[in-house]
Amino acid sequence: MILWKNFELMLLDNIESRFSDDVVKLLVSSSVFNPALLPRDEALQAEYGTTEIESLAQFYGSEAEVIYDGVTHKSPSLVDKEEVIAEWRIFKRVLLQETKIFMEKNKLSKAPSLQEIKVSIESSEAYAGIFSEMFKLLNIILALPVGTANVERSFSHMKPIKTRLRNRINEQNLIHTMRIAIEGPELPHVDFNEVLEIFKSKNRRMIL
Repeated sequence: MILWKNFELMLLDNIESRFSDDVVKLLVSSSVFNPALLPRDEALQAEYGTTEIESLAQFYGSEAEVIYDGVTHKSPSLVDKEEVIAEWRIFKRVLLQETKIFMEKNKLSKAPSLQEIKVSIESSEAYAGIFSEMFKLLNIILALPVGTANVERSFSHMKPIKTRLRNRINEQNLIHTMRIAIEGPELPHVDFNEVLEIFKSKNRRMIL
């Protein structure tokens, strides 16, 4: 009973250290970049995301100390916090504008991902060199793993591709096939019997 109680306390401590209030606050603050949450009302845009950006800028714009194997290591700041806060005032309006343009151009009914909008803004000559610190922060946020769902989904797609009979498929072909399976469009209207007949007719011509 005592052993189980100690394990319970250790488990709770571990969860608390991984999902502390500071960590949760950072994750919640990161959602300010979500294109789907951007306010369309100009009156709300002025103050939108101010608190969240300040939290992110303070965390990633400050030096950190990490203790490893009894030795204290100093980690330099990753962004300039003053610049991040200053750039946000303009960037959020650009983010909203580019989201609208992207949706109209691609005929989308829902907001695109942050990655798509970031690439669109970065590739535009109009914003070259303007949001250098903001892009540093975005690169950090986009690289943060918030779950293992994508990895598990990849393994689920790999099972029907790399079967026992296809276990010698090379790495390059496996990567390309999985990319098609994961990122490719769905094909709900394909008549596979028709595909099979086409394939058989091509094989017959090759034999003849």
